[in-house]
Amino acid sequence: MPSVKKLIKYFQLAIMLVIWGHYLIAQSKQPNIIMIVVDDMRYDEWSGGGHTYLQTPNIDQLAKEGTYFKRAYHTVPLCSPNRASILTGQYPSRHGIIDNTSRNQASFMLDLFPKYLQKSGYITAHVGKWHMGNSAKPRPGYDYWVCMEGQGKTNNPVLYEDNKQVTAEGYITDIFTEKSIGFMKKHSDKPFFLYIGHKAVHPEAVQRDDGSTDLSVPKEFIPAKRHRGKYNNETFKRSPAHSVAAIADQDKPVIQKAFKIREEVIKKDPRWSKSLDLGVSEQSIRNRAEMMLAVDESLEKIMEELKNLGIY
Repeated sequence: MPSVKKLIKYFQLAIMLVIWGHYLIAQSKQPNIIMIVVDDMRYDEWSGGGHTYLQTPNIDQLAKEGTYFKRAYHTVPLCSPNRASILTGQYPSRHGIIDNTSRNQASFMLDLFPKYLQKSGYITAHVGKWHMGNSAKPRPGYDYWVCMEGQGKTNNPVLYEDNKQVTAEGYITDIFTEKSIGFMKKHSDKPFFLYIGHKAVHPEAVQRDDGSTDLSVPKEFIPAKRHRGKYNNETFKRSPAHSVAAIADQDKPVIQKAFKIREEVIKKDPRWSKSLDLGVSEQSIRNRAEMMLAVDESLEKIMEELKNLGIY
């Protein structure tokens, strides 16, 4: 029968082996992470979410195979602050990006989570829209950076890549997809984090540094040429709360006030009519649905490439 001292040594050795084993498993199981952000996408703007006619089989499949959070909410319903919250895990009152004005300097100082992935051995990439400040220059925490200034352009956008500005030919969703696939191919042998920030389904727009909108640029939802007109004859089934005449019930003073402000703004400057369409006219819903088709195709290409690389 072994002595107590030997039992203690065996026990210590067993503990060490268990710890070392867990360490090796942890080292060999760093998952690749791909985060895809679709700008201004509604909760029901995919076929699995209940859209009347839009078909997004690849998004549907991802939701079916993964985890679908049906009661997830944004921290704040405004572009720049929400993006900062996504990438820091903080409320706007903490990270300081509280509106859509150009907070370039502040956005360079954010405590972004990708830098912690870098420290853990990940290769990190940002491909797409940043919009926390109009500057397209690289922020800390990324090994590979492709970005557009502010809202960018839907077709033939100017991108910041490899420390220089270049004009990329094509449709922006397709361009970001190609850049993302190139990154995955190059770094498939190491754990990587890839952030894809689509411009879709945001309309064409120019936002100045003070947060105001350049009304000389019509706010239009622009699908890829191959998808234009696909849903021309479709009609979206509205919710019972929808008001075609922009009239709210008497017991809803906040909505009444919003409609009144909208009416006054358009009256002062008719150019606001398109900007304040809010994406709910029949044609806007069709155009947005057609924009989502390119996003769904993008996901399909990303998934196919992961399988080709043997990492899915």
